Amino acid sequence: MFKPERWLRDGDRTGQVNSWACLPFGLGARSCIGRRVAEVQMQFLIARTVQKFQLTPSTDKDVQIKMRLITTPEEPISLRMTPR
Repeated sequence: MFKPERWLRDGDRTGQVNSWACLPFGLGARSCIGRRVAEVQMQFLIARTVQKFQLTPSTDKDVQIKMRLITTPEEPISLRMTPR
């Protein structure tokens, strides 16, 4: 039987997210060579979106996460985008 709690330190059940939980570009010598380009593009996209739209959550529910290969929300996150 798989018991994920065996990987937790004793008493560490605080729900803190592991900083190594998401490595989309890999690590070390074999990491993605386009990482920096992708990061700059993501920053630009986020900045332009925040400049052009007012973002508000569609619901008042807290986001629940699930740990997989990458950390993802349990349910889709809905945002209301209102032009500025």
